[in-house]
Amino acid sequence: MQTLPTENPQSPQPGRSMQLMDSRLYRTLQQIARWMDTYYLDPIIGFLLPAGIGDFASAFMALPFIFFSLFMAKSLPLTLAIINYTLWDILIGLIPFFVGDVLDIASRPYRRNLQLIEGYLTGDKATRQLLRRHVAITLSTITLCCLLIWFMVKATLWFGNLVMDFFSGM
Repeated sequence: MQTLPTENPQSPQPGRSMQLMDSRLYRTLQQIARWMDTYYLDPIIGFLLPAGIGDFASAFMALPFIFFSLFMAKSLPLTLAIINYTLWDILIGLIPFFVGDVLDIASRPYRRNLQLIEGYLTGDKATRQLLRRHVAITLSTITLCCLLIWFMVKATLWFGNLVMDFFSGM
């Protein structure tokens, strides 16, 4: 007679969780979170590269988090939450006149993403409930973030053209 599993099929087995947390990729995620949030590399890149380029460039550092959550932890809600926090970080960084760069210092999305992954892998009930409960909200906010990022990029390009036209007419 076959017994039914008692664990959620989407949660990694305890041994598998420890194996994932001992992986080289997981240690890389810890290093990325440290460099981008603790040493403020994320806002520095956003400050140094103009017109939102730095914000998009620093967002590439979220790709290992997305890869880990989707292909190693195999959790769609976790992946959606990580994408959501990454998009919010881009949107915050796009706020003009260095306000976004200052807010980016307090944002710390990489640390938050790492905490979500740790909570998921260790079986933290609060993290798992948060991920399950907010899937629909996360999808809505991802859509909203994409629209707002598109608007901010268009507004930045429009403003840049306006400034260029002003100075070329002098």
